[in-house]
Amino acid sequence: MKKNCFIFTKGLYRSNFYLAGRHAAFTLAETLITLAIIGVVAALTIPSLVQRFQERQYVSQLKKSYAVLQNAFQMAIAEHGPIDQWGLTTTVVGKDEEGNNILDYSSANMIFSYIEPYLKIASYENLNKPDKWYSLDGREVSVAPTTAANEMHNGATLADGTYFQLGWISTLSCNPYCGDFWIFLPAKKQQLGVTRFNFKLTKNGLVPCGEKNDTYQPFETKCDISNKSGASTDTQGRGCTAWVIYEGNMEYLHCDDLSWDGKKKCD
Repeated sequence: MKKNCFIFTKGLYRSNFYLAGRHAAFTLAETLITLAIIGVVAALTIPSLVQRFQERQYVSQLKKSYAVLQNAFQMAIAEHGPIDQWGLTTTVVGKDEEGNNILDYSSANMIFSYIEPYLKIASYENLNKPDKWYSLDGREVSVAPTTAANEMHNGATLADGTYFQLGWISTLSCNPYCGDFWIFLPAKKQQLGVTRFNFKLTKNGLVPCGEKNDTYQPFETKCDISNKSGASTDTQGRGCTAWVIYEGNMEYLHCDDLSWDGKKKCD
């Protein structure tokens, strides 16, 4: 009797073991559904993660390039005095027969020659120059035609692939600024506020555009992804530089209600 009971119990154990094993396994349909869900989640999250990673790379490279170029200006100022004492002339010197601005690059070329000895230059060409460039909200930038009075030697590509360029000299007294300065990060698509950044050239060096109370390129109107103010294609995005330098992020690409005195990150 005990032997039969053992055999019966043993058989019941084996039966329960196989049943448990059968229930623990996934069917093909369940596996495919799980993989599909994982695929959907990945498709939704990976692009965002990649974008955020790229933004951090841009922030890091802009800060580094700004530090290198600002140091070059400080060295040049130590040697030649404040920039407003360098004998500047304005870039726009008149109009041609078609009404286009005539540009004289003499001052920009001179400034370039003063900072050049303090930089590691890889090329005197823009190695990342695209055929088109874009505003912060993605519109293609259209620029008015100009006529050059002389050859331009006011920019170069640094060893890390960053390109810099002196813009137009607009005020000889440098009060409050002398003109524009640009940094272009290496990228296939050049976009204001993303890879293309605007600085003010002052008598004491570079100042990022879009600082608090900046009336030249205000952050609130020139770094608004929704462009509520109706900024033109060649200015919308110029006011983002200071935010990247001081806040260390590109949150303005993800919401349109940031401010220096208020919200600093998107929800």
